[in-house]
Formats: sequence, structure tokens, C-alpha cells
Amino acid sequence: MADVMELSTRCAGRLGPALAHRARQIWDAYTAYVYELGHTWRMARPIEATPVVTGTDAEELKASMAQVASPEEIERRKKAARQFYATVTKPKPSKGGANDEGSG
Repeated sequence: MADVMELSTRCAGRLGPALAHRARQIWDAYTAYVYELGHTWRMARPIEATPVVTGTDAEELKASMAQVASPEEIERRKKAARQFYATVTKPKPSKGGANDEGSG
């Protein structure tokens, strides 16, 4: 419900407080109706942006990222991923045999 309050606050600047208030009333009536029906309905929360890392935290993160894998290990992982992708995307053998192409 806090998201609705935020939305009505943002709308108040563009649409005016009367329309924002009316939108809030409609939303409240709708949620009450949904709950009266016995449905559990919840709006998904927006994903919050990852905060910017600065200072010593940024330096530590950069140092730890450099130690994730050696260049050889990275190349080995890429090769394994390419082989896996080629296996997964390879066409499946047909079950029809020689007459599979319609040349009956």
C-alpha cells in the first residue's frame, strides 16, 4: 500500500491533488473488493536499484573481482559453455527414418 501512496504523491504534482486523491479512493475500493471476494492479491514490489559503491568498499570489490578466476580458467569456462550450447541447440534426430522428407 506504500507504493500506492507514493504513486498518488507523484501524480499530485502532474494531475493535481484532487485527481490523485480520487485515484487513491478508486484503488482502495478495488483492493477492498478483491479482499471481499476472498482472493489474496498483492502487487509486486519494484526492484530497488543497487546502491553505488564508493570509497574503500569500491576498492575491495574491484580487488575481489580481479581474483574471481585466472584468464585460463575463464577461457576453460567459455569453452565448456560453447560446447554445452552446441549440444543443446543441436537438432534432434528424426524418428521417421528414410521417408522422413515426404518422398514416400
